[in-house]
Amino acid sequence: MSDPAPIHITSSSDRRPESVAGADPTLAESRKAEAGTGPAPARKFPAPIPPKILGQLTALPESAILPATLEGLTKLHGGWGCLLYQVEDGLALAASSPIGDGAPPAPVCTPVTIVPAQTLRDRYHQAAGELLQLACEPAAREAVATGDSILVETELAGQRCLVIALPVYEGGVITGCLCRVHPPNQRGEATAIAGLQLAGVLRALSASRSETHRIRSRFGKVAAFVELLAAAEGGVDFAECARRLANHLREVLECDTVALAVCGRLGTPRLAAVSGESGPAETHTPGRRALLAHLTEAIHRRQPLVTRRPGATGHAASPDAGSEGAVSLREWFDPALSLCLPLIDAAGQLRGAWIFLWRDEPADLDEKRTLIQAASPEVAPLLSLLHRAKPGAALGPVLRLWQRGTLSQRRLAAAGIALLLLAGLIPLPYPVRATCELQPVVRRVIAAPFDGILERSTVRAGEKVTAGQLLAVLDGREVRSQLSEAIARRERALKESDLALAQDRVAEARMAAHEADGLGHEIERLEYRQAHLEIRSPIDGIVLQGDLDRSEGAPLRVGDPLFEVGPLDRLVAEIAVEATDISLVRPGAPVSLKLESAARTTLSSEISHIPPRSEWVGESNVFLCEAELPNPDAELRAGLKGKCRVSGPRRPLLWIWARDAWLALRYRLW
Repeated sequence: MSDPAPIHITSSSDRRPESVAGADPTLAESRKAEAGTGPAPARKFPAPIPPKILGQLTALPESAILPATLEGLTKLHGGWGCLLYQVEDGLALAASSPIGDGAPPAPVCTPVTIVPAQTLRDRYHQAAGELLQLACEPAAREAVATGDSILVETELAGQRCLVIALPVYEGGVITGCLCRVHPPNQRGEATAIAGLQLAGVLRALSASRSETHRIRSRFGKVAAFVELLAAAEGGVDFAECARRLANHLREVLECDTVALAVCGRLGTPRLAAVSGESGPAETHTPGRRALLAHLTEAIHRRQPLVTRRPGATGHAASPDAGSEGAVSLREWFDPALSLCLPLIDAAGQLRGAWIFLWRDEPADLDEKRTLIQAASPEVAPLLSLLHRAKPGAALGPVLRLWQRGTLSQRRLAAAGIALLLLAGLIPLPYPVRATCELQPVVRRVIAAPFDGILERSTVRAGEKVTAGQLLAVLDGREVRSQLSEAIARRERALKESDLALAQDRVAEARMAAHEADGLGHEIERLEYRQAHLEIRSPIDGIVLQGDLDRSEGAPLRVGDPLFEVGPLDRLVAEIAVEATDISLVRPGAPVSLKLESAARTTLSSEISHIPPRSEWVGESNVFLCEAELPNPDAELRAGLKGKCRVSGPRRPLLWIWARDAWLALRYRLW
């Protein structure tokens, strides 16, 4: 069935009222009043939308005005639903495609708001909106093409219906088309048409409000960016200024986290501040390391980094989502969107970077991104200027405490500082700190007197011994056997000498006599060994080394050390003085010692010997100075370790405090 020709609805005065409103009772009453002789009585005129409801509609948010208006029109004036098309210029959309016949392309109508009536929704459910769109689309295209309101008879799901299509103008340009579908018996309803026109006006009002709100928001953000300097410079030190700047940016851009990084003098990025922190925070937290890694990556690339949460709908996968910084950022913050930009000033010098995190991606992302990119060349020198002008982390807390203190507290602090400076000028003995170990003054090493076998040992290391005390016993069986054999051989040689002399064999007699003399020397050696099978201590003292319990039956060679015995009446403390402090140590300098085994007791002595050369002990180059300690009660033992302090020359207290740092600095910078 071919579509009937559309009826154009005009606003001229010669229009027949019946073609639009039909049998309007209000118009009939007006004609009757004109035919009479007296003034017409007051009557109520039916408004397209009651004023009270119209006031409620205008108070709704911009996005809800038009759907609520169309829903109200359907409820007030009946019908099967209303629909709004957004009209876009087809010429602009097809600018890149060639046009074959030279005719301009038709405008494109896109449905943006579909409000089917409740009866239509109850009958067709989810398909109600699609059916409404199919019925209205031809009429909307015709109305946009002609630029005039039309009334078209068509079908909706096999039922006859009427479609009113009303183009919406903004500044002489058609930007939309409102359509209303109703049964054929409502043809030409003037009130419903006026309501549809009023809906177009409300759409323009909603768009104007949205644009006004967007402009105000943009101007507010621009004004807030202008106030960055005032928001940041109020801090005492650079850390506080950076925190204020980050917190201000978080409020302006309505994001969840803002972090700032600044490049040091050597170009190394350093995290300056993270929004939400009220004071100094721990530097090496995992979250701060993740932020610094992402900021460093943007600084090295010198280009913005935009990453989105994996699986975000409507967006392609970010090319930077797989980087190490982005992975650690998602692990600790899980942002829906992160925007990281390097801070490059107008001269092209890299000053740092800043990063913005949103848990939910903002609707006005393009506007915020444009604003951030426009502000980056201005914020870059501001951040660098604050970094150079404000004190660092060491002096900042002191200045904060000074500003927060009252006048009396400041005076008290100044007096305390003056007293400390005066106290630093008082000369005191420089304390040379070192480690020490007790050793005996004399060490007697007891070695094996001859080759033999150890039979048994009677003492262990650490035991006290007296002069002549038995320490060990050597096996004497071999010595006794050799001694008996030597005695027998000497006796036989003497008898042979006597027999040869009696028989006038002088030469043989002399040879036998010489053999007997040699055997006599052998007997003396073996008798010495037999007499020294028992090894005894030569002095009173303590066994320092010589635990031979597990060596019984082992062969010994002459000269093998068996025991080491030292006296206990006097000990010497070997003091390991660092090579950097040896110039401050003099012979006779007082020494205070504190041993690990006697922490409550402090021993006193004097430096008795300073070696001419140093030694490597562990990983330190030290001089092993000596200081003797009396030990009449034998309470101290050799091998005890502890700490000691040698009194050096007198120097001012400030010199004592600063010497180590000064020497380390000179050594590093040489």
